[in-house]
Amino acid sequence: MALFAGCGALLFVARVRRTYFLDSRFFIGTANVAFNVILAQDLISDLIQVPVSELIFVAAIVATTISIGFASFLLEKNPELSGISEVRSFLSKPPRAFLAYIGVIGVWGAAGLALEPWSLQQTVNDSTIFYYSYEPWFLALCSVLLAAFLMLPVANVYRRSRTLSDATAARSLRIISISWTGFGIISLFQVAMPYIQTAGDILEGMLFVFVAFALREPTILSRIISSHPSFERSTVAPRIKSKEEGSDQLTRRNFFSSALGLDHNVVGKCRVLLEFDPYAPYEDLVGKFVEEFQSYGDSVAVFTNIGSPLRRRLVSEPGVNLFSFSSKTSTPSRRSDREVLLPERESSLMLDAVDKLLQANKGHNIALVFDIFGELAFLQGFEKAYSVLSSVLEMAESESATTLVLLNQTAHDLRVLSGVRGLFVSRIICDVNGTRLVRFQRSETHGDLFDDETDLGESLARGVGGN
Repeated sequence: MALFAGCGALLFVARVRRTYFLDSRFFIGTANVAFNVILAQDLISDLIQVPVSELIFVAAIVATTISIGFASFLLEKNPELSGISEVRSFLSKPPRAFLAYIGVIGVWGAAGLALEPWSLQQTVNDSTIFYYSYEPWFLALCSVLLAAFLMLPVANVYRRSRTLSDATAARSLRIISISWTGFGIISLFQVAMPYIQTAGDILEGMLFVFVAFALREPTILSRIISSHPSFERSTVAPRIKSKEEGSDQLTRRNFFSSALGLDHNVVGKCRVLLEFDPYAPYEDLVGKFVEEFQSYGDSVAVFTNIGSPLRRRLVSEPGVNLFSFSSKTSTPSRRSDREVLLPERESSLMLDAVDKLLQANKGHNIALVFDIFGELAFLQGFEKAYSVLSSVLEMAESESATTLVLLNQTAHDLRVLSGVRGLFVSRIICDVNGTRLVRFQRSETHGDLFDDETDLGESLARGVGGN
């Protein structure tokens, strides 16, 4: 039973892809393999009535504890998702705590392999049972190893779980830390009390199953977003001294809303459709949107294509979090501190990214810009793109986020345009004739500023339109 559970856990670990634990997955798998070696040896011993090799047991425990140590400390690093080079970077300057932990394992392993501080015992009843008794000093050394295991890798993982805004990743880390704690304690009791060996093996096998399932849930995006404060709430606007209040305050500027004849409080927490002509400088209008919300201290995230004019306009803008879809990547990766590359055909990753951003900024204002609908429609079809957009808008609205969606009005037929327009009450057009407000809704409780498109002439007369 224990071996079956251990092998099943290893299968899950080997099959998981694109998870929070990408750079630690190899070491978690290695620990699982070492544990399965112990189980296989115990099973063979029972079947053919021969004693197990304590040298193999010691070597397997050394491999398990070192692997778990690597897995734990790698989670402390900000991932570049580059496999061996990430491990090489870690080993080039390992933390002192990690070196101390490896030292404890080295002393314990060397003492066991060189001195063999145990003696073989056997009982003969209905069947012969072999077990080992250990020198007291080696049991004390085992307790030191357990303490180091719990205070360093296990405690590292648990502490990290308490600092994450991503609830899924935090829960997985807690499950892993609790499972590793159980593994260490049970292993020590198995050494001190050999008669609980079988029950301990089964319990440890189940703990590895818990670890394997915990690895499956959080994604790479959880790691990228939660590991970088740049994707959390940040204030990039300059501060000025208020004479009235005598304190520092944000320099708030209504770059975007004033161009439409509106106030920022009206635009905030709305969903807005911006229909644009690619020959118009629509990216400048979006730039004003970004700058305005940044001036109010809000986080801003933009979803676009790697080659879009909007990305070129915003890539050097401080404080803007870019999620750029690219055909040259097959997995999410961090291009810079403020830009993440996403595979262009995997729209589910955009939903995941939006969810993680909303979690990371829960309780704070965030503005989201989506310049990706056209590409999704061409790659996956209108129905799929429409479904993704609907889900994104529902997620953003549930957290009172401000959403600006761009739609190239020259690239789609009337059916597509009408379908997308149906998701919005607030609508802006930016073409070669300038920028104009077609319809806008303050909120569900305040009603529309413009009831229908026939009010466009009146809005222009009041100076809403402009270049």
